Amino acid sequence: MKVIKNTIDSIVYGRTFLEIVEYSSGLDFNQFENDYLKEFDPFYVSCKIPIEDIGLIQSLERNRFSFIEFQIREVLRLKKKYFLPGIENYQLQLVTENDLEEVLNIAENTFEHDRFTIDPEISKSFSGKRYRAYVRKSFETDGEFLYKLINKETGEMLGFKSHKIISKDEVLMFLGGIVNKYKQTPIPVINAYLELNELFDKGIKKVTTNISGSNYGVLNLEVKLLDYKVAKAFVVLRKIYAGSYHSK
Repeated sequence: MKVIKNTIDSIVYGRTFLEIVEYSSGLDFNQFENDYLKEFDPFYVSCKIPIEDIGLIQSLERNRFSFIEFQIREVLRLKKKYFLPGIENYQLQLVTENDLEEVLNIAENTFEHDRFTIDPEISKSFSGKRYRAYVRKSFETDGEFLYKLINKETGEMLGFKSHKIISKDEVLMFLGGIVNKYKQTPIPVINAYLELNELFDKGIKKVTTNISGSNYGVLNLEVKLLDYKVAKAFVVLRKIYAGSYHSK
């Protein structure tokens, strides 16, 4: 059992965010908690547990962790390119420095289905700011790719996609967003299709993504239209420490 500091979330919020990994109910949690409180003085500590591990979930609940999100891991075996009438009128292009601020603004304002947006104990502005930070990271990090979706006729930016290639034939999907006024149009499907077509052309065969279980629109799109399969499900629990440990 150990904790990992989430650097991006901690910087954006201005307090320390930790994640518990390799959680075990057989160890002394009180001592473990006291140790990470002394070392990190966290504001927010989370833990992701496979949904079938009911004993571990209930153990965290006994230690005053609260359920905040249900997550689904999906896997796609990429065997073909995707087509939609009119898709040839749109294009994914790598984001440049000149594009970046517009992409970050889309990221800040497009997401509605994450554990921070719905959490009454978290500042309402945090979710958008952290998405900006994660999209910027994809722009700046080797091996991660950030694309903009444009209308080829008008040049208008409609959305973005990001992912990380983790081997010669495997990719981990990160974030994707659409300008709000286009969410109820075919644009989200086109955005998804073009990203997968780009990956197919690069020889990618396995695609993995993680989404919130409450994001029904994306879940239906990925399972029904894109042939993703549900690989695993998780419960995310969190505990918030309102005051500073070191001021006690």
